[in-house]
Amino acid sequence: MGYLRSFAREGSAAASIVAPGYRSDIDGLRAVAILSVVIYHAVRDVARGGFVGVDIFFVISGFLISGIVLRGLNSGKFTFVDFCRRRIRRILPALIIVLATSWAIGWFVLGSGEYLALGRQISAAALFVSNFVLMHDSGYFAPSAELNPLLHLWSLAIEEQFYLAWPILLVLSQKARLSAVTVIAAVCVASFALTVFGIGVGDTAAFFSPTTRSWELALGALLAAAEVGSRCSIDSILGVTFRHEWPRPFTVDVRDLLACLGFGAIIASIVLIQEPRNYPSWITLLPTGGAALLIAAGGQAWINRQILSHPLMVTVGLISYPLYLWHWPLISLARVFIQHEPTRLIKLAIVAVAFVLAWATTTLVERPIRTGRLSPFAGQALVPLSLLLGLGGVAGVGLVTQMAQGFPTRIPESVRYLDAFRYDSGPLETRAGRCLLLFGQDERDFAADCADPNTSHSDRPFVVLWGDSHAAHLYPGLKLLQPTAGFSLTQLTAGTCPPILDVNFPFQPACRGINNFVIRRIGELRPRIVVLAARWGIYAGQDLTKLDGTLMALKRAGVDRIMLIGPVPIWNPSLPKALLNYYWAKRPQRLPTRMSFGVTKMVDLDDRIRQVANKFDVAFVSAIDAFCDADGCLVSIGNDPRNLTAWDNAHLTAAGSEHLAHGITQKFGLDQTADRASNVSFH
Repeated sequence: MGYLRSFAREGSAAASIVAPGYRSDIDGLRAVAILSVVIYHAVRDVARGGFVGVDIFFVISGFLISGIVLRGLNSGKFTFVDFCRRRIRRILPALIIVLATSWAIGWFVLGSGEYLALGRQISAAALFVSNFVLMHDSGYFAPSAELNPLLHLWSLAIEEQFYLAWPILLVLSQKARLSAVTVIAAVCVASFALTVFGIGVGDTAAFFSPTTRSWELALGALLAAAEVGSRCSIDSILGVTFRHEWPRPFTVDVRDLLACLGFGAIIASIVLIQEPRNYPSWITLLPTGGAALLIAAGGQAWINRQILSHPLMVTVGLISYPLYLWHWPLISLARVFIQHEPTRLIKLAIVAVAFVLAWATTTLVERPIRTGRLSPFAGQALVPLSLLLGLGGVAGVGLVTQMAQGFPTRIPESVRYLDAFRYDSGPLETRAGRCLLLFGQDERDFAADCADPNTSHSDRPFVVLWGDSHAAHLYPGLKLLQPTAGFSLTQLTAGTCPPILDVNFPFQPACRGINNFVIRRIGELRPRIVVLAARWGIYAGQDLTKLDGTLMALKRAGVDRIMLIGPVPIWNPSLPKALLNYYWAKRPQRLPTRMSFGVTKMVDLDDRIRQVANKFDVAFVSAIDAFCDADGCLVSIGNDPRNLTAWDNAHLTAAGSEHLAHGITQKFGLDQTADRASNVSFH
């Protein structure tokens, strides 16, 4: 504890150099923010709302930065050059180290597609535009966020954009003789209104856009403007004006009341807010309002004084910035390296390493640079200029990595084709955007040719394919078998929208309407066969039991034959990457056609879907039985090892789709080419 007190005192002294009127409780609030984020990333089930720590950081940044600018403007000493010099010393050292380290680790563990993406992320981070890149890249088939080592830098980009625009706005306000409080309040209200009424709650742009996040920073700025405008500290304002004494023996200090409300709001947000899908929204007022109340309560409130100002909390707060930078790349790259979700013990060990690296970065790099001890003989402009050059160099490395297409020559030529199976290869023919609706589309976007024009021929069995993308990836295989099996095929599918009626899925707002449309369309088309498929695993904990309603509705619609397709094997992080890592680990002369390495057989879920099928006396095809046996799961079809069965972690290729389609058509007695299929039993 003695060391912590010494570290906290030294950090406080360093902070006071650039921020007069230093408050240790603000660093304690930083600790609350970073701990909630780290816990969310490491052990999410403990703090499902821990991502709100970013919102707390925004409020803190708005308060501190606005205070610096407004005090400088009031004293006539503010200059953009000095402000930027301080920001460079504060932000760049740790950022350069983390970006360079991520690039170096990626060289050894990432395929060329992933490495190219990392180079793009590094360049975006160095230019502080990560949020815009993520806004553009997000999509249904986008790479998993958990495999993006620099995903978390979107929030740093927003803060830096704020740092560039905010001083200009405040300077212009002063020149126009406008009240800072009025201007900041107007920005806050406008941005919040855009967040909840404009772009659309849950939209990718709402999450990553500075226009819908600036109200959080402006909320902190309002507190700073009130403090600077009154020429008193918030603590003294509350202490003099709002202290109220009840009849003895009760005495209530409004500062303590505000702090209790604020601390309670933050804890409630961490516990009650479950997922960031529909975020930011009205609920964001809970963590941001809580942070604002704690700041407003001042350093003398009991919680601020006894909890937030505790040396342990202050110490964590002082290393919060490098800790935020370090922890996520380590966790993300660990997922890539070990090919599956790290265990809780591994994640906690990674977090411990992140704490050590954060402490070392603060002690050995950040603090000496901020106090000038690292280069006492350097001029005022030399260190910031050197840091800018260093950041430019890192951005250049990221750009070269993109131009070199991720340096594919790092991969042995014999398995380089696996490296080429990356996200942008995509499925061959799922008719995405037309018959596989994507996020933001609804039932009105189904194309006319989703329904086979030959459905009017009564002598041809008529099949409707209904479900999410795991139904859509069956389309290429079924389409290929149509000429010989002689059936008509209609595809009505939508991403992240399982064929489960009367359920609202937050990650696909249009799903309920889409499914209602499909069941009505089935009633109109009167198909003989309906095939239901989905990535059941992502809905298993929510509304899978309501699949019963879909089957009853289909029977009422007069469908003769219904089939449920079980879950496909899940490859970690993808089949091509799992094969490539198998090669690195085993160095075999020839890659296997079946593999148990890096695959999860969804056996329990497969049994659950089978039980639902048996309950309603409908047909069932087990994709697990189709692809897997005791030796592992099929990775390729036929004699060509390049004929992979899946192109990502679960979506089938054309070869994989045809393989499973044989099982479907065999089950219904449609397949006249059973001898062409692999020797697999479909139960």
